[in-house]
Order: sequence, then C-alpha cells, then structure tokens
Amino acid sequence: MSGTLDMTKGKIVSQLLIVAMPLIICDFIQQLYNTIDAFILARFTSAINFAALGIAETYVNLFTFIVIGICVGSSVILSAQFGAKRLDYFRQEMFISLSFGLAVTLLLSLVGYVSLTPSLVLLNTPDTLIPLTVSYMQIFLLGLIFTFLYNYGVSVLRSVGNTKTSALILFISLILKCGFSYFFIVYFKLGITGAAYATICTQATACLLFYLISRVLFPNCFLPNRYGLEQSPG
Repeated sequence: MSGTLDMTKGKIVSQLLIVAMPLIICDFIQQLYNTIDAFILARFTSAINFAALGIAETYVNLFTFIVIGICVGSSVILSAQFGAKRLDYFRQEMFISLSFGLAVTLLLSLVGYVSLTPSLVLLNTPDTLIPLTVSYMQIFLLGLIFTFLYNYGVSVLRSVGNTKTSALILFISLILKCGFSYFFIVYFKLGITGAAYATICTQATACLLFYLISRVLFPNCFLPNRYGLEQSPG
C-alpha cells in the first residue's frame, strides 16, 4: 500500500533508519515549535505576557502529555492490526480509539476549564499573571480537540510506518505557526491570547492536512467493507 512501510522485508538497519530519522527530525522541529510564541512575545510584547506564557506552558504540557499518551497507546493497537493486514479491524480500532480519545479530551477540557483559576491560586501564582494565564488557557482548552486530532494523525501515520509524512506536516506546521503567531500577536496586538489563537489555528490546519494526506496515501483504511476490501480471517 502506498505511503506505508513493511518492516518484515529488507535490511533491518536501513528499515530502522528510515523510520527513526524522521522521528529525530520531528523532535527537533517540535522544540522550535514550542519556542516560537515565547520568542515573539518576548520581542514584541511586555515581559508580563512572557511570564504568563511560562506558567501557561506548564498546564499545556500536562494536557498535551495526557493526549499524546492516548495517541501512542492507540498507535500500538493500530500498528498490530495493520501489520497483520486486518484492515477491517484496523478501521474498527481506529473508530474506537478516536471516539475514546475525543471523549477523554472533552472531559479534560471541562475539568481544566473549571479548575484553572483555583489551581493557579493554590500554586501562589502572582495576581498580575493570573488573568493573562487564564485567558491563554481558556482558549487553549477550547481548542484542545485540535491538539488531540493533530497528535492522533501523527500516531496513525506512524502506526503504518510512515514517519516521513508526519515530519513533513510538522515542518509545514512550524511555518504556519510562525505566520499565525506574528499575525495575531504583532499585527493584531493580542498579546498572549494571540499566541493561543495561533496554536489553535495551526493545529486545526495540520489536522486537515493529516486527513487529506491519509485519504490519499492509504484510502483502504478508511473505506468500508462494502467496497470489496479484504476481510479479517474468522
């Protein structure tokens, strides 16, 4: 199938390099991705916006790591079904894991939204930083669904051995993030809330790219069985 990798064939070293190198590149790009808002806020806004972003990033990392954990767990199941060439089970597991992930993400958004201000007070956050941190996190939590879908798309591509495409989309996302951040923070002068809008817009665009590219690379994984695709044994 186009866009996938069969690691049971060929030399193991070359196969591992094909998979691993894009992952290393992704980690490097991800570090740049996380510093864009900090750089632009520090350069074009006040120090208080930069300080509030530092506090907000702690919460962002917490929610993001939970979401990534769900996506990584899903990719293990998906890769097992794909490797066994059981595409109907692959579709079924994709539906189940996607539904579960969406439900957990919505719950996280609700819990985070309600507990955000009390937790900041409990952590002795300076009063001047609480409003800015809350404004950023409220926008981020409303768009947490895109964070999940973005990371889920990465996991699906990796589960079928396609790490190059996820690296490419992440690179495109890096460019988009630069543009959106400058647009909202500098042009519209929205400060830290502009950084939150930039994150949501970037991840929403990346989700769309993942969906469109995945439909092209492995359409059989999305088509129902009535189109004559292979069935699982038994």
